Amino acid sequence: MQEKYHSPAEVAEILGVTRETIYNVIKSGDLKSYKIGRLRRISTSQIQDALSTSDTLLSDNKSFKISHKIGNS
Repeated sequence: MQEKYHSPAEVAEILGVTRETIYNVIKSGDLKSYKIGRLRRISTSQIQDALSTSDTLLSDNKSFKISHKIGNS
């Protein structure tokens, strides 16, 4: 299966936070992103990893709902 990549704005919408929050989490090192030219992209697997390893990103209940939105079955 091919990896899916999201913009910081898309990730913010999925997680229900601001885009600025996503950039802060990237800057802190808790969420890995890739820069392609001027664009920044975050893979679905990186989002899932960040959610599973960080208690501060989201509560378990919201993580469950989000995992379904990003394609985790």
